[in-house]
Amino acid sequence: MLSTPIQKALLASVPRPDPDVAMGLTIAGEVASPINPPTGCRFHPRCPIYEDSQECRELQPAWDQIAALHWSACHKVKP
Repeated sequence: MLSTPIQKALLASVPRPDPDVAMGLTIAGEVASPINPPTGCRFHPRCPIYEDSQECRELQPAWDQIAALHWSACHKVKP
């Protein structure tokens, strides 16, 4: 079960053997600076499900286990 935008984008970026098949999801924007990362969730400036919430802007999400071998650090994904 894929739940976060980064997981979906990573899976969609896997090359397909058929060049006529369109590639999937891409994430717009620039990767955050590791020297000066954004506050809160470091992915929120590029996140397609970000809703301008104070939680995403100000709080770094905790890792939550959402399946047996699946962890997520996203305020919008709940186990």
